[in-house]
Amino acid sequence: MGGAVDSCLLLTTLYFVKTSKIDLTSYRSSATVQMDRTAEGLRIQGITLNIEAVVGNEEDVGRMRKAIEKAEKLCPVSATVRCPVEVNLQTRTGGQ
Repeated sequence: MGGAVDSCLLLTTLYFVKTSKIDLTSYRSSATVQMDRTAEGLRIQGITLNIEAVVGNEEDVGRMRKAIEKAEKLCPVSATVRCPVEVNLQTRTGGQ
């Protein structure tokens, strides 16, 4: 499930990257799924996505954050899971 949320958020983010003309040179992400035993059996309690993005300039840093925020709201997979999805973003320019 973590991979599905991660992939969906990536694709949704790429839409906003393209429409916002962000110079995205690198995108790396990982998903961590927290699971617990419940009365109903093993259940996902939360998903954490860690994203590292490298953009072309300082202006794109803020625009990338906005693209991720929009993607979080519109990603259909994360909207359907029954657990919290936390997204951590680190963005930097290519020169740093």
